[in-house]
Amino acid sequence: MRLTMKQSGDQAELIVLDDNGRHVAVADLLRTFDDEPFSIRNREYPNLLDVFSSRDVRLSLDWLSERAIECDDLDVSAWEWAVPDTGGSLFCIGRNYAAHAAELGNQVPGQPMFFMKPRGCLTANNQDVQIPTGSERVDYEGELALIIGSDVRGSISAEKARAAVVAVTLLNDVTDRSAQNAAKEAGKPWFRAKGPRGFAPMGPYLTTVNEDSPLSEFKYLTKLNGDTVQHGDPDLWLWKAEAVIQNLSIISGLEAGDIIATGTPAGVGPVNSGDVVELESSEIGKLRNRFRK
Repeated sequence: MRLTMKQSGDQAELIVLDDNGRHVAVADLLRTFDDEPFSIRNREYPNLLDVFSSRDVRLSLDWLSERAIECDDLDVSAWEWAVPDTGGSLFCIGRNYAAHAAELGNQVPGQPMFFMKPRGCLTANNQDVQIPTGSERVDYEGELALIIGSDVRGSISAEKARAAVVAVTLLNDVTDRSAQNAAKEAGKPWFRAKGPRGFAPMGPYLTTVNEDSPLSEFKYLTKLNGDTVQHGDPDLWLWKAEAVIQNLSIISGLEAGDIIATGTPAGVGPVNSGDVVELESSEIGKLRNRFRK
């Protein structure tokens, strides 16, 4: 099952794409059934935050999957996408592919290297990304992102860490490379390079996963103006999902709805005004964004 958000006027609403390729409005499910295991603030426009704030996120996802087959298929030919925002924090991993570290002249870290982006960076599929005025170089960085479905804190087992992942999606960790290089030289944080509004396109869907679903299935491509520039492969991660989550669980803890961008492979490069970057996965869909000055 896949989940996404559709823009409906000034509201966004939750949509399910079931395993038969049918799009179903969750508002229709709520009108049809009255046994939902999560609280809804606006039954006409339910959203992902309703699901990820539930007591049992996996139970809520299972309910959506089981009920979706009972409702009508939506026409999605002309809809506007909204950000599939789960309401959590956005954690990112630096240098999780050895080849990417090498292409930028960086050493591979001895432990996972984390930074964060504000949720204001999140951008929907098909939305434009603004290149900051005065920036000398902005790069795409195609990544797979993990969606956390349960609270974890402290020292946890690898099994519990893996069980915390309930979905995956695509995320473009857009980076002002000129600002990042200046910050690195000055020994300062990367926030100005990573934090501008719109610098984290995400989607188009969240694809749900079971505790034993192999993440190696979620290979993806990054394309710049139609040309393939990156090949993402979880098998090449220096730090696997379990180790990443175990580290974050100790450092800060994780909550349901948190997002973890798992690092970018080799092949990052600059974008210019008018360029289109696409991240493609057969299991998730195509995330497409145009860059504008």
